[in-house]
Amino acid sequence: MTTALTTRPNGLVPVTLPEVSAAAIEQAMTIGDISKMPPAVRVAYYLAACQSAGLNPLSRPFDVLKAMDGTMRLYANKDAAEQLRKRDRVSIRIISREHDTENRVYTVVVQASTPDGRCDEAMAVVPTAQLSGQQLANAIMKSETKAKRRVTLSLCGLGFPMAEDESADRAVAFDPVTGEIRGETPASALLSASRGKQGILDAFGEEPTPNVPPPTRGHPVDTDEQPDADGQYTWETE
Repeated sequence: MTTALTTRPNGLVPVTLPEVSAAAIEQAMTIGDISKMPPAVRVAYYLAACQSAGLNPLSRPFDVLKAMDGTMRLYANKDAAEQLRKRDRVSIRIISREHDTENRVYTVVVQASTPDGRCDEAMAVVPTAQLSGQQLANAIMKSETKAKRRVTLSLCGLGFPMAEDESADRAVAFDPVTGEIRGETPASALLSASRGKQGILDAFGEEPTPNVPPPTRGHPVDTDEQPDADGQYTWETE
């Protein structure tokens, strides 16, 4: 058995993880579809993915998204992108920001570079139709977050199959400690759910199991984001 640390309401506590063979982990890394894995292999796969990328598993750098064909893959979220930029010393520069009021979209183009001279660019576009005030501000911040994430993954890479937000149909409540799939919800519901316990109830319709980390979620659009008039935050998987 293997002992690891995980975050619980009362701090960091040891959790015993099942032993999984190296062959099973290698197969999981090749397939990438966690829906076909038993719970123990899912846990090992999640930890192996974090280890191979040099990411801290306690920060939950991966969410789980389900595509329309039923496959479930890990999705590198905002926290993963931030850790990758720190790992590879990636510098980000915003090339342009444009709010197209005619087509009602906001576009951000960013450029990333590394000390060894490698560079790349990426774009993110978010709809702004019928948005104003705080909701519009959140959409603008979301577009910058998405652009930074995309250029980071393009430049750094992870080396194994990953989910893409464009093909995501459902957000999955995945427990990286037990490997259990505790339900799923439309991706759009998770993106608009509020923070904390109520946000989980809004998105997944149930309360998390006691003493088990809450379902894997996206992240607030920005650490400076303010709630809208209803006290809601915009969540995203980037």
